[in-house]
Amino acid sequence: MPSFNIVKEITAGQSFKIEQVKSGFDLQTDHIREQFTGDIAIEGKDWNVGLIVGRSGTGKTTIAKEVFPGSYSAPHTYGSGAIIDEMPAGKSYKEITQTFTSVGFSSPPSWLKPYHVLSNGEKMRVDLAFAIMSEADPILFDEFTSVVDRNIAKICAYAISKSVRKMGKRFIAVSCHDDIIDWLEPDWVYDTNSQTFSFRGYQKTRPEIKIDIYRCKNKTEGWNIFRKYHYLNTNIHNGADCYIAYLNDKPISFCSLLKFPHAINKTLWRVHRWVTLPDYQGVGIGTALLNAISERYKKIGRDVRLVSSQINVMQGLKKKWVIKEISRKAKSGASGIKAFDPSIGTKRISASMQYVGA
Repeated sequence: MPSFNIVKEITAGQSFKIEQVKSGFDLQTDHIREQFTGDIAIEGKDWNVGLIVGRSGTGKTTIAKEVFPGSYSAPHTYGSGAIIDEMPAGKSYKEITQTFTSVGFSSPPSWLKPYHVLSNGEKMRVDLAFAIMSEADPILFDEFTSVVDRNIAKICAYAISKSVRKMGKRFIAVSCHDDIIDWLEPDWVYDTNSQTFSFRGYQKTRPEIKIDIYRCKNKTEGWNIFRKYHYLNTNIHNGADCYIAYLNDKPISFCSLLKFPHAINKTLWRVHRWVTLPDYQGVGIGTALLNAISERYKKIGRDVRLVSSQINVMQGLKKKWVIKEISRKAKSGASGIKAFDPSIGTKRISASMQYVGA
């Protein structure tokens, strides 16, 4: 439906308070009429991301419901169980976790939490993941970024736009905030303030993300900001070199390296702890921090290695890291025959990677 002409008529009814409003503000009628007309000319055009934006009360949701009726649905109601069990029925573990990761919800401990304890940023990403897996086309997301900090909103907008394009999906954000436009990089925008439509196609407009990296003076204090978001051992080694990335003076990502004793390779260092706060995942900030530190160590003759069992990590690092070894290791804590019993699912594939630079 490229064009729309929507008329909403409401009769307030009769009551003492209604009459007080009418007399107090000199309203001549209790009949309220609103009309929204416009043109969202996207038929026959190739696009992935759209945006309906405008102030509250300018008809954003009304227009979205009218023009995209098959995509608009009420917000999903989640239960009290782990969020990974709340996703659409019939989706496999692999499909769910890959979708979580693609929208920047990539912290395994958070997958085990119920929806109501997640941060607003995490909730928004979970809602998007649910919408993607429900296979709506296009995916329509109302109140986009309306309940999150504006810095987080921009990061989320870029992470989601990046994810949707990569998956070949079509996504429409409905928002009252125009500060996300350059970060969302929409193919088209309908502005309900001016009732104007513009189609520009995909343009890279995202501002540069500048992070400042500092070495921790107090390792324990620095690590405590990130500890609960690390999905393996949460202890920090006293001998580790620890670094924190800041965005607008806020700590958002942590990385530490530890010298590894080796009989032959005396320059070997390994990545000890590496974690990015959930609200800032999905745009490559953690990778930028890791690569910056690894490049610095490489220049002074150190051999930096990382061991991971996450496929998305291996794929994300392939530009500047090479896989040196792939092995199947038992889950931490398993021993003896149980450590090698495939029926109990304790074994996982791990890759040892080496930083080689650009």
